[in-house]
Amino acid sequence: MISSSEKRDWRRLFEGISVPRLAGSRSCDETVTKLADLLKREGYRVRLQHFVAGPERLVGGSLFGLLLTIGSLVTAGMLVLGPKGAWPPHLALVVTVSTTAVVLFTALALLAGLRAAAAAHTVNGCLFTLLSIAGVVAALILLHGPVSAGPPDGPVAPAMSALRQVLHAVSATVVAVYPRARALLAGFALVAGLPAAVGLHVASGGAHARWIVKLLGYRLPPDSGGREVCQVHAANITAVKSPDPRVWLVAHSDSKVQRHSLATRMVAVTLAAIGAFLLVASATLITPVPRGIVLWIGIVPGLVLTLVGGTLLAFAGLADGSPGAVDNATGVVAVLAAAEQLGWREEVGILITGAEELAMAGAREWVKKGWRGTPFVNFDGVDGRGRYRIWLHQGAAPGVARTLARRLRHVLGAGEARIARRLNFGMFVDGSILAKAGFVGVTVQRGTFAGTAAVAHTRFDTPARVDLAGAVRAGHAAAAVIEEVLDRRP
Repeated sequence: MISSSEKRDWRRLFEGISVPRLAGSRSCDETVTKLADLLKREGYRVRLQHFVAGPERLVGGSLFGLLLTIGSLVTAGMLVLGPKGAWPPHLALVVTVSTTAVVLFTALALLAGLRAAAAAHTVNGCLFTLLSIAGVVAALILLHGPVSAGPPDGPVAPAMSALRQVLHAVSATVVAVYPRARALLAGFALVAGLPAAVGLHVASGGAHARWIVKLLGYRLPPDSGGREVCQVHAANITAVKSPDPRVWLVAHSDSKVQRHSLATRMVAVTLAAIGAFLLVASATLITPVPRGIVLWIGIVPGLVLTLVGGTLLAFAGLADGSPGAVDNATGVVAVLAAAEQLGWREEVGILITGAEELAMAGAREWVKKGWRGTPFVNFDGVDGRGRYRIWLHQGAAPGVARTLARRLRHVLGAGEARIARRLNFGMFVDGSILAKAGFVGVTVQRGTFAGTAAVAHTRFDTPARVDLAGAVRAGHAAAAVIEEVLDRRP
């Protein structure tokens, strides 16, 4: 247990919770219990919201990276080997097999998307449905090219003839505008529906979910109590003194280790995006350009970048083992430091989410409970080096978020903090989920690319390398700003 006197020894508390704590592990459960007990002793009514989380969204991301590499190979191969009219037989065979697989998997994604929409997950349902339709259309247009020779036979001949005419008209129009469009459609068809289909398949606990998760390198804690081997139990801590807090302090309690650090993931996403852009540009050039220039400036660099970035994304993996000192024991300390500086006021609620490293699963579950969309300050990775970054989550009241951010920058020092409207490419935080639910606020981070992002999500994220003064300072600065908010607002 953590006694009342120990809570002010931030270093001791910090080291006590800086242990490997992937959601569902015993050490994560122990950390949640310690924090809940601490908040109870300060007079808070603490509610543990238990839920089941899984890696399905991460699996979707990994599959996207894997299929991006395959799609880039098919696209580049068709651009280099396939002339405008006929394709070599072996290339036509590859395209035919790939598009047939896309049709089957996108049909699964379509059914899963409709099921998600029926379960009130409207955004996810619409997204997966649109991806599925786009994948099927792209696959059918592409399929029309290499295997449509010969008239259709049998009782379905009239329907097939009508479909062929439609596909021929669409295909002719597309190819007339973009002569290399079929190459682009080949790659697009491969990546449009498969990640959504398999990700939702994993989410539903399907028969093949276990081997898909293991194949991609996901190692979740055993005996964690989930319904399936690819699911874990997790918990959010909601601590309040009044039924309707006016401000929330937020951080997540879990950690994870991956094959690549956060910095590597950000680089991989950037490389994949640049490579995909180069391939798309090479496939859609209308103005005549010498073939050699397209090959060496567009196709080859695009293929290399997408292969590197996609492979890194595909095999990121997931396991327990990171002490999670900077991500995110520092955030928890910042929340508690802010709450103590405020005198544990009843107008301030505290939210410690679980399973944030599983695609912000804790925040997604918490917003379903109907809490009112009030301002929040989220702490996620507050190192003792580098400049503070204050990310805006503008929600339904952009002015409130900007005011919070400006006041925080003023208290921390204009030279030591900067405001950013959007998260860095490849970064995800709980604040984004809260903003979608109508909340408005900021996320406070601090660190450097080489010193902080390079160790986040690895076994090297240890308490020994962290100067805790940065997190405590961020908490005190947030407390000063929240004090102003509480005094001004009725």
